Amino acid sequence: MSLLWHNSVGLVSLRDAIVDAGFTPKIVCYVRPQASFCTSVYAQIVCNGGYRTPFFEYLNDTLTGGRYVWNGRAGTPFEYQKLIDPFAAVFGRDAIIVRRYRSTARDEALLCEFARTLLPCADCADFAIPKFRENGSLDFNTVLACLGNRQATGARIRFAPLRVREVLRFGLRFRKANAAIASRYAMRLPAFELLDIALALPVRRSAAKTRALASARRALTAAGARQPPIFTPHRARPAVFEVVIASTAGAVGWVSFVYGTRIASTALVEFGMISIIAAASAAAFVVWYAVKSRDTTADYRFFNDWSARLTAAGYALVGMYAVVNALLDIGGARYEPDPTSYPGTVATASATFVLTVLRPLRKRLGEVSGSPSVACTRDDRVYLACCYVALFGQLAHAVITDWWLDTLIDAVVVVLVVMKVYQIRRSVHRAG
Repeated sequence: MSLLWHNSVGLVSLRDAIVDAGFTPKIVCYVRPQASFCTSVYAQIVCNGGYRTPFFEYLNDTLTGGRYVWNGRAGTPFEYQKLIDPFAAVFGRDAIIVRRYRSTARDEALLCEFARTLLPCADCADFAIPKFRENGSLDFNTVLACLGNRQATGARIRFAPLRVREVLRFGLRFRKANAAIASRYAMRLPAFELLDIALALPVRRSAAKTRALASARRALTAAGARQPPIFTPHRARPAVFEVVIASTAGAVGWVSFVYGTRIASTALVEFGMISIIAAASAAAFVVWYAVKSRDTTADYRFFNDWSARLTAAGYALVGMYAVVNALLDIGGARYEPDPTSYPGTVATASATFVLTVLRPLRKRLGEVSGSPSVACTRDDRVYLACCYVALFGQLAHAVITDWWLDTLIDAVVVVLVVMKVYQIRRSVHRAG
């Protein structure tokens, strides 16, 4: 099926040939929960097909686009309705028989079920079934050796690279696709099984195998030419979160910048500039999701790297502005308090409230959805600190008339900018 699903002309020719021969075509398709299928496909194409892409990139492509990419070409879709619907369009939906492949079943169970599907009255006792599987599960040592890592793990450990969180994200990513299979072909399929959860746990029956598993997973990570990207893999349509982030940060930045320039508030102007940078960074991922939604091969590392570079450049400009502004404010006499910008204060307070109170919820939501801009709460520390600085500056300017206040705010902003640029530089260095 994986070779014909995208070839409608070939499917029509196959159907006509079967009908001309006097037979009624039936398509029997066994589908497997996506979590175990993802692991199995990677091990097979690495060991038998020469696939050398690091596992985290393969996993990222699977959870993002629903299929992996090999030499610029997309592999078999993990959204099974895309694989089966072309056959149903040519042969008819009544000719499609979908069954679930159970990795926990006995080795001969699949053969017996397939025989009963073809011959309902067949007795499995009449068939000679091999006692051993021809394509057994591969172990970590075999996969690592094919990837060029000759270091043995010390024990034969079944290839199980997925963590529990990654297994659960398969359930979120392919929930709608499996619901479509259930409604169209009357076959309920979970995205993962209990065995997948058990294999994803970091412990095994013995301490030796537990250590071997940890060593094998570290070796698999080290087998890639690059470390995992700055942002975690994410599902196909979390772009709504990025849209919300970009629009909110853009609105807050515009209000703060406009009203900050009207009243010459250093804190509001600099906070507005940083908010605009945050909005632009989130908007970059909206563009990436739009590209991926059109089934176009897009390298997430390109967007990550350039987004990081542009964000660092934006923060550097803010730092330069703060340095120049601080030098101009030194010794500048102020004879009355600055006027308070209520819209700017409300915008700053709103951003502070959202990031402070809802930050744990945002982190949990990002881990569940896989959205990079939602999940990376650690990168919000500088932005949150800027919120506090801007709010403090607005309140302090209402009562303090000394010249050093703006200089102090500028100095704090410069420190935060340096921290942010260093953080971005270190992240890009680790990714590259």
